Amino acid sequence: QPRGLFATITGMSVFDPLLVPPLLLWVGPQPVIEWTRHFLALSLYSFLFSLAQLIDPFLQDKLDPRMRFIWRRRVEAWKYGSGEDY
Repeated sequence: QPRGLFATITGMSVFDPLLVPPLLLWVGPQPVIEWTRHFLALSLYSFLFSLAQLIDPFLQDKLDPRMRFIWRRRVEAWKYGSGEDY
């Protein structure tokens, strides 16, 4: 769901650009850096989950049961980490 979050933040910045600098000064650089790290991880998990959905049908027949189990758990982690589990 990083697209929605990005759209909201961009919309806020465009709609009221004078709100952003005081907000950044008020919360400080550390929380902004930490939030950015989490946002990038969310974006990465969203990308990996989307990619996994594309290649999953081709992998199911080619993986042995153990590797299929590991693959499914990894895809689930990307799904939940990306916020796509709603």
